[in-house]
Amino acid sequence: MRLIQIVVVFVFVILPIVMVANLFLNDDTSTISILESEETETATLTTSTKASPQTSTIINEPVKNDLERITIALPIDSEHLPTRLEPMGETLNHDAAYGGHPGIDYQWESVVEPSKIYASAKGVIAEISYDEQWKWKIIIYHEEFDGEYYTLYNHLGQYDDNLEVGSQVEKHDFLGYPMRLKYDSGFTLDVIHWEFGKKMGERLGERLCPMTYFDEESRILIEEIWGSASYEFKDQFPKICSGFYDGKDE
Repeated sequence: MRLIQIVVVFVFVILPIVMVANLFLNDDTSTISILESEETETATLTTSTKASPQTSTIINEPVKNDLERITIALPIDSEHLPTRLEPMGETLNHDAAYGGHPGIDYQWESVVEPSKIYASAKGVIAEISYDEQWKWKIIIYHEEFDGEYYTLYNHLGQYDDNLEVGSQVEKHDFLGYPMRLKYDSGFTLDVIHWEFGKKMGERLGERLCPMTYFDEESRILIEEIWGSASYEFKDQFPKICSGFYDGKDE
């Protein structure tokens, strides 16, 4: 009888308590698992949505060229100054569709002794050529500066025969003498056509107004020459660089 009572107590009292307690324990474990899972998800979410470091955008700024800016000199002898100048941009004798006169013509009227012509800057002789009408032409490339430039010397009556293509020249080196035109009246006109511009690869590029490239002495001198030069069309072309070439120095 007592055994029966013990069994009954176990089945109806103790066993239910154990089952209930176990249920609560399982719920706590589930809750802990759920919380851990949520924390893991939250951590994962936080990690995945965290703002990633911003990628710096590299701006390709122009490379600063440490080479010196080219400074050029007048190609003429300061002891034998020209009496006439034909300015850049003149369109009376040169096609306006192409910007007009592409350089500066230095002219000497009825002089006995011709002016010497000099290199405007250091460089390398790139061309020496001859034309029956326009005589000798020399082109010099100037590449050891902030850019690649050229100067052109056309209408040379004579040139220094020590020069050849590939020769190195320095600023103020002697190149030759201007061409001399003779008229029936006995009047003579010595002429040289001179240009300055950018070099594009192995060819000549844009022509530039040289005024901001001249050294100070040359700039002052050419302005003085222009002020006193006999040129009958100054009212139409008032500047050394007129029309298309006015301010064209880049």
